Amino acid sequence: MKIRYYIFAVYMALFGFVPAVIAAGSDTVRVSSAVQDGDIYQGEPFQYQIIIDGSDQPGKADVTPLQPWSPQSIRGQNISQTSITIINGRQSQNVVKRYVMIYQLTAASTGVHRLPAVTVEVDGNNYQTNPVEVMVLSPQTTDKIHLETTFSDSRCYLGQPVIMTVNWYIQTDIVRSIGDFVFSVPVLQEDAFLVEDAPQSSAADDKVLQINVNNEAVNAQQNSETFQGQSCVKVSFSKILIPKKTGDLEIPASTLTCQIAVARSGRRRDPFFDNFFNQREYKRFHAASQPLTMTVLPLPAEGRPADFNGLVGRYSIQSSAQPTEVKVGDPITLTITISGNFLKPVTAPDLSRIAPLAENFKIPADQSAPRTEGKQKIFTQTIRANTADVTEIPGIPLSYFNVEEGNYVTVRSDPIPLQVSQAKTITAAQAEGISLQPQTRELEAVRQGIAANYEGPLLLLNAGFSPVRAITQPVYLILLAGPPVLFFVLSLVRWSRRSDPVRQAARRQAGAANNAIQKLHRLRIQRGADAKTFKPELAEILRAFIGDRYNRVSTSLTALDCKGLLLADGQEPRAVERFYDILQDCEASRFAANAGDSAAADPEEIKVLLKQLGKKNGK
Repeated sequence: MKIRYYIFAVYMALFGFVPAVIAAGSDTVRVSSAVQDGDIYQGEPFQYQIIIDGSDQPGKADVTPLQPWSPQSIRGQNISQTSITIINGRQSQNVVKRYVMIYQLTAASTGVHRLPAVTVEVDGNNYQTNPVEVMVLSPQTTDKIHLETTFSDSRCYLGQPVIMTVNWYIQTDIVRSIGDFVFSVPVLQEDAFLVEDAPQSSAADDKVLQINVNNEAVNAQQNSETFQGQSCVKVSFSKILIPKKTGDLEIPASTLTCQIAVARSGRRRDPFFDNFFNQREYKRFHAASQPLTMTVLPLPAEGRPADFNGLVGRYSIQSSAQPTEVKVGDPITLTITISGNFLKPVTAPDLSRIAPLAENFKIPADQSAPRTEGKQKIFTQTIRANTADVTEIPGIPLSYFNVEEGNYVTVRSDPIPLQVSQAKTITAAQAEGISLQPQTRELEAVRQGIAANYEGPLLLLNAGFSPVRAITQPVYLILLAGPPVLFFVLSLVRWSRRSDPVRQAARRQAGAANNAIQKLHRLRIQRGADAKTFKPELAEILRAFIGDRYNRVSTSLTALDCKGLLLADGQEPRAVERFYDILQDCEASRFAANAGDSAAADPEEIKVLLKQLGKKNGK
């Protein structure tokens, strides 16, 4: 039937029936705004959408009025649709142009708030969105979860590294009920501190997992511990804070929001989706640590070395050079290695301020970027000896403030012996080279006349092939250089197309479902067909699918983020809800091997769900 219908349509077009193309609506552009469905909680991000009707291109939005909500652009999506109908041989085309710009906002306080209108520029014209009212809820609290923040030192010096540790305690009886969770640690985003990753130090039985902190993936440790007389699972992570100003610094409270299963869901579901896991009803809960104060003292002025640049702690310095046998003016690669526990504030020593170096060596202003290897930061610099009298590269000083001893310490690298010889002097005569033979043929020709007969070996021409002469001829030059140049140009074009971020994102989006299915297949081969045995790995696959599908960083995605992205894409709500429930159940398994009492999931059915959600708008 479909084939005959298609043939009929082609026949009508070929025999002169001109179709009428009717565009739905008009070219009028309308701009509106909306927020995500569902509850919005204090301190948690939610989606804000700018909807452009009448255009399939993104606009330029001025989100300045939304600054109190910390707006962040997530992505945009063209959701235009075109449909064609043929009635009595007359073709009608219905075109609906629509583009959605998606932002992430964060509510700072509870209550009813009004999101102001936003100005959007589309095709050179400015439009205003509508204001949106939102109700921001405060998550519930429970004594079964507890959050605390501690510092290795609450009183420190300016520039002294301090280890901050955040501990989340979960009573064992609700571990299997924990779902989506997000940490908010405001101090990590303040300008008063330089933030560095803390070294990982975990016991053999600790479990390492990735958590969402300020919408970034952070490595954390999980173990069992007794807290306030209760058996708990502890999830903790650490950061190094290096204060950049003195005084009593107020440290705001760290917060955590998570979902906890409180009851079974009574809603009826499609039998296909019920084959995955039993349903649970989740509610949002909140925990906060106590705000803290850090006292930062200024460094003492007494005994401060002239080359001190703010390092606090314990450090050492070594240097090496290659080559060590050179002539005057030859380049010498000087490598400086500074070792210590906290390397982020470490900068390259200023060699121009070291008198023996500045007097005997030429030191260029530019140097290569430093590299970090373990507890070492390595700097590379090229220097050149000025005279043959130089016998060594002097030791390089490094000064720091020792907190334990309360004084300044200066350490030096060992001197490096050098053998510098005088460069060879070239005379003017040597530079001039061999004198040229005088050319007498022209004078001889003039003397003998035009009609003279010339004899001699000078008149013989070499007709043999010479590569040297060939490369100077245009034809040979094109034949020899043309193919490599053409190959290089084509390679450059191919590389530029492959490295185009837009094309990369498109390829990543198109292959999201297939990549996830292949990962699931490999996981089944390694771990067996029962999905209950690899729930944590399944959660990573599902988050990676959403990250590829919508060009997001998968490690920072929560189950709620995934649900919002799928719904905004126009996916079938029941499939989205099932995906959300699966991911919630898998997230709970990060705290216990047999988390939840859900039924076993069939990987084949998960593959069907991935294929469905991998299609545009679920179609």
